[in-house]
Amino acid sequence: FLSTSIFRKGKVNPLPPALMPKLCETAKEVVEKLEKKGFVLGINLIETFPTLVKKICKAGSFSMNAACQTENQKSALICAQLAFLHSQFKTRWLGYKDGFLFLPEMSFWKKDWKEKFYQAWKSRPYLKYRRLITNLWK
Repeated sequence: FLSTSIFRKGKVNPLPPALMPKLCETAKEVVEKLEKKGFVLGINLIETFPTLVKKICKAGSFSMNAACQTENQKSALICAQLAFLHSQFKTRWLGYKDGFLFLPEMSFWKKDWKEKFYQAWKSRPYLKYRRLITNLWK
């Protein structure tokens, strides 16, 4: 879904997992280790996409600390801020049983991205994305 034209034009479409096999294997190992320590995927262990969050959120929604000198540090800060919002029940999800992407609730979004996302959701091919679910508009 995030690889549809609206997201490609906005330069926020993720690489498919098939193109990142080593990263996927590492991520699975990290998830397994965290689950052994009591973390639960989708509850206190969430999947984020900082590039998309930066693009869709209003200016000032996420503070970009001057201490963040690299893009990786900025992305880590966005993930931490999103985790905080999740702890405050201010996130929504998009996904299927193999994983959910957590995003800030719509009150943090830019108006144009609310509209773009809604249009992309409405016009998605049903057969291709019939199992994809979300609570973004709740």
